[in-house]
Amino acid sequence: MSLQSAPRRAGVAWALAGLLAVAPPQPPPAAPPELPTLATRTFTSASLGEDRAYTVLLPVGYDRDPARRYPVLYLLHGKSGDHTDWSTRAPLREAVGEAPLIVVMPDGDDGWYVDWADGAHGYEGQIVRDLVPHVDGAYRTLASREGRAVAGLSMGGYGAVKIALSHPDLFASAASLSGALRFPREGRDDGPKVFGRGPPSVRLRARNDVLELALALLRARPAWSGPALYLDCGTDDFLYDSNTRVRAFLRKAGVPYEYHEQPGTHSWEYWSVRLPAVLRFALAHLAKPAP
Repeated sequence: MSLQSAPRRAGVAWALAGLLAVAPPQPPPAAPPELPTLATRTFTSASLGEDRAYTVLLPVGYDRDPARRYPVLYLLHGKSGDHTDWSTRAPLREAVGEAPLIVVMPDGDDGWYVDWADGAHGYEGQIVRDLVPHVDGAYRTLASREGRAVAGLSMGGYGAVKIALSHPDLFASAASLSGALRFPREGRDDGPKVFGRGPPSVRLRARNDVLELALALLRARPAWSGPALYLDCGTDDFLYDSNTRVRAFLRKAGVPYEYHEQPGTHSWEYWSVRLPAVLRFALAHLAKPAP
């Protein structure tokens, strides 16, 4: 090491010390955004004769403003799922973010959200007769048609559209992701246990057929007065053909709808990506929080 290198190093160190002395302090890292809260609750379902669990997502700031009322999205799971699916298998809290929205996720078993022919399995009644009144009583909701939307995936996509068309006075919109929308016509495995057999089953299938329900609303009032409809399905989904057939029927009948398709399969990867679009659709048709 040469004798000249020491003064040179000292000069560099002095210059760096001077720069550090005048550099402004760095701001602390931004706090992560606040996310909605999740909870598991129960309600009594007379339609099923038992207490039932559901998951509820409450919006950011719900506890800070005790006078504010919020719209509600009922979010339905698919077959073999339960009320925890949307909150554990998809980024639900992140997708909702700071949106002023309550999300309620019931447990529909594998009941197809239909009141079965046996009279003992009232899975549609669980939603419209039991859960909706419970939610309006337990939370600060906008307890009107304009304050409710329903959406779901696969079995729940069928259930969402079917329930909204059956009860247009209760829901402003319905959204289906990869919905089994033609279940009463194509559900060969579960169809007999849900709808029974023989002539009564034909009538029960018709009462739960989304195409028949849409036509009935059109006959009652040619200018569409039913819920706003959203259909979405991956192009590699085994239900893609079924969804495109429903889309063609709605277009020919003159029923307004919004339709989307993207490359994807019948999977949580696809549904997680499409979830924000479903939330935007629901919020666009729901009343704003009040006051």
